[in-house]
Amino acid sequence: MLTAIRAFAKSPWAVALFVLLIFSFSVWGIRDVFHASVSNWVISAGSREVSANDFKLIFDNYRKHVEEQQGEAVTMKDLLAGGVDRGLLDEKAGDEAFDAYLHQIGVRPADSLMSDALMKYTAFFNPATGKFDPQIYTKLLSDKGLTREKFEAGLIDELSQNHMAIGLAAGLKAPRAYSALVAGFQLERRDVSVIVIDPNSVPAVTPPSDTQLAAFVKERGMRLPEMRILTVVRFSAKAMAPKATVDPAAVQKLFDFNKASLEQPEKRSLIVIPTKDAASAQSVAGLIKAGKAPQAAAASVGAQPIIYNATAKAAVADSKVADAAFSMKTGDVAAVQGSLGYAVVAVGPITPAVSADLEKERPQLEAKVRENAAAQLAYAAFQKYDDAHSGGASLADAAKAAGVVPVDVGPMSAQGRSFSKPPEGVLSARVLKVAFSLPPGGESDVQDEGGGEYFVVKVDKVNAPQAPSINDLRADLTKGYIASENSKRMVAKAQDIIAKTGRGMSFDAAAASVGAKVQHATGVSRANPASYKAFGQTFAPRLFEAKVGQVFAGPTTEEGLGPIFVARVDSIQAAPQAEAAAVTGQFISPVSKQLFGDALKALQRVARDQIKPKTDLARARLAIGASAADAPMATPDAIKRGLAQ
Repeated sequence: MLTAIRAFAKSPWAVALFVLLIFSFSVWGIRDVFHASVSNWVISAGSREVSANDFKLIFDNYRKHVEEQQGEAVTMKDLLAGGVDRGLLDEKAGDEAFDAYLHQIGVRPADSLMSDALMKYTAFFNPATGKFDPQIYTKLLSDKGLTREKFEAGLIDELSQNHMAIGLAAGLKAPRAYSALVAGFQLERRDVSVIVIDPNSVPAVTPPSDTQLAAFVKERGMRLPEMRILTVVRFSAKAMAPKATVDPAAVQKLFDFNKASLEQPEKRSLIVIPTKDAASAQSVAGLIKAGKAPQAAAASVGAQPIIYNATAKAAVADSKVADAAFSMKTGDVAAVQGSLGYAVVAVGPITPAVSADLEKERPQLEAKVRENAAAQLAYAAFQKYDDAHSGGASLADAAKAAGVVPVDVGPMSAQGRSFSKPPEGVLSARVLKVAFSLPPGGESDVQDEGGGEYFVVKVDKVNAPQAPSINDLRADLTKGYIASENSKRMVAKAQDIIAKTGRGMSFDAAAASVGAKVQHATGVSRANPASYKAFGQTFAPRLFEAKVGQVFAGPTTEEGLGPIFVARVDSIQAAPQAEAAAVTGQFISPVSKQLFGDALKALQRVARDQIKPKTDLARARLAIGASAADAPMATPDAIKRGLAQ
């Protein structure tokens, strides 16, 4: 677990998560604007502070993300051993120092920019008016436990950072000479000789004995997580559906209830032209009948046509106009007096009404009735079980009284891993969560999963983390043992080739002495991954670090499994000048971005040196609920030492 956490902390996902957490809390206000007389800060940077409660929120969110990535719960001890508390504290201290420094040097957005930024949050707009609503703004912030001061302070920080970033970016453009260097680096060419050693090129591994498998397990420190043997009682509408009967009266009742939504009213496409008086209406109607376009006819009296496309009668604004329009035929034009004044109506295509048809809808209605009936059966079974169990019956006897059969499951891990696949439909994430929250021998109340699904789970036995049983995992352990032995033999063969070349034997002769075949790749360059893709994921980094004549080796995969390559750099050629010149322009933008990143990091270091943020690791650990058993308390002075480890 500790290794996994450390690996996650070094990954791009962790870096992105640090940035996301720091940005989100700065925007949503993690610092107390009005400090109490007694401070409980864990970070102090100039006039800015991060409280213990605020740091706990950051830590808890990070922990949640780690658990989602690992797929299992993470202990406080593992997190602290991985340096997560120190890392988050240091990252946040740097962020606070940077914001304080920007304020100190006068980088602060104008009030108008602040207002513009606030207007981008459409959640604060009134849906009726489409305008910013101060009451909605205040209520939404209050629902999140924020004040306007906190939220707007976060916006100011964000805008200040954007100002500084835009200023840096605008002033940075990489010289063409820099891009030319990058082009030359990318297009440098190498000729290389390669041997690929795979499992087929070494002696076959004999299937292992139990003694060898036991030694294999011990050597790798293999341990199974906590496993539990469970009894699960299911009251399932899905399982009871075949027993559910369909009552024709229930089908008719459901049809009657949904009839209005199943019917489609007649719809018409209309052009309605409001006019000032009857004379204008007659004039416009006459023009349209004479062949003039409705828009042009409306313009003749200064009117604006209203267009209804495939619209039901109820959706026409003027009820009297609607009555007239829905009594006319396609192509008819008439001047009418509506409730709101005179208007001209021109009728276009008509879509006939569609009546609800019971027989057409019967399959869907019967399926719904069956589903409802099955849910009622599941609920009735759950009630029988609950009545019997509350009356003193055991889980097994209560289940029998309810007409359901308990299912034995496990041993099972918290993530649902098991040596044998449980019956379909018995387990769910909710069942596992409840089961692993119970003590040994514990039994849950009836749990409602929704959709007519209920369950009870009992923990029959808890197996502590232990070495895996060879009999339970024989196939997987045998596969792992053979892969390990193959790897050892491939490594030995690669080492033999390297040793022989080191004693003066030619690369080709060393390969031939162990029955290996040499492949030759020419013109391999960093800019052309296809030229070295066949030799695996780890080949390129080693190739482009090696010198002419150097022999190097490595696995073809990041995981270190599978074939191994042994290679020698035969020659290195500089990038062709014409080719490098042709692509130099392509590297100006990425090199400029790199320079921008370097400049921003330098500015952040300056900010840290100027502001000198302080952190209190002991108070931070107290805030997140870490005990002395999880990690020894450290003083603020120990933070830098811890981060350097």
